[in-house]
Order: sequence, then structure tokens, then C-alpha cells
Amino acid sequence: MYVETLLALLGSKNNRLVWGGMIALSTSAQLKAAEIFTQVEALFKAVNTGSVITADYGIRTLARVAATDQKYNEVIFPFLLEHLRTCRSRDIPQRAEVIATAVTKNNQAPFLDILNRRKAELTPTQIKRVEKVLQRLSHQVDGIP
Repeated sequence: MYVETLLALLGSKNNRLVWGGMIALSTSAQLKAAEIFTQVEALFKAVNTGSVITADYGIRTLARVAATDQKYNEVIFPFLLEHLRTCRSRDIPQRAEVIATAVTKNNQAPFLDILNRRKAELTPTQIKRVEKVLQRLSHQVDGIP
């Protein structure tokens, strides 16, 4: 029941309520994925129009929901890829780490392609973080049911 309340906060004019709601949703995303998925368009909108905090936790929420079910993944992952393709360079390592939880054998290639293309924009430290994600994915088994 509280998920409905948190989702309703995403439409608030008070930015603190929006990002607070998103943070709370991110903590329960894996347990309440079905409920959250019913409002996936509201999450997309909040990520695209919200603050940096809202975007950070919105991407985390979406990746966690996408990681729970292939059907959810098919809807959410294209949004996550587009976000990774267009986010600020400084956000790439953190976004890659978070989005990697939703990578499957079916969507791994475009994810890797975006990361490899955007490496040129990164500092050496950022590249190391991205390389760790790439290395982890090369050993990861598809865990989505």
C-alpha cells in the first residue's frame, strides 16, 4: 500500500517529496516490482524531468525492477540504454554500475556498445570503474527469470 503513496509523490511540485519518494521506491523496488511497474511511465517522466537525486535513484529503481522479470526488462531496458547514451559523462560510471544489474544475455551487446563508445569522454579513474563493470559482466550469468 505504501508504494502507491510513494508513486503519487513523483507528481508533487515539491522537489524534496519527489526525490524522497524515489529514494524510498529504490529501496523496495525488488520486493514491490510488480506494483512499481504499473507506474513505469511516471518513473520515466520523473527521471527525465527531476533533479539529479531523482534521476540517480530513478535509474536505480528502474534497473532493480527490470532485473526482476524479463517482461519488465523488455519495457525498461531501452529507457535505461537511452539514459546511458545521453547522460552527463561524469555520471557514466555510476549509471553503468547500477544499470548492469538489469543486463541480460539478450541486451548485453547494446549496453557494452554504449559504454565502449562513451569511454573516450571519461577520465582514467572513470574508465577503471567502467572496466570493472565490463569485467563483471563478462563473468555474469543471466539471472533474470
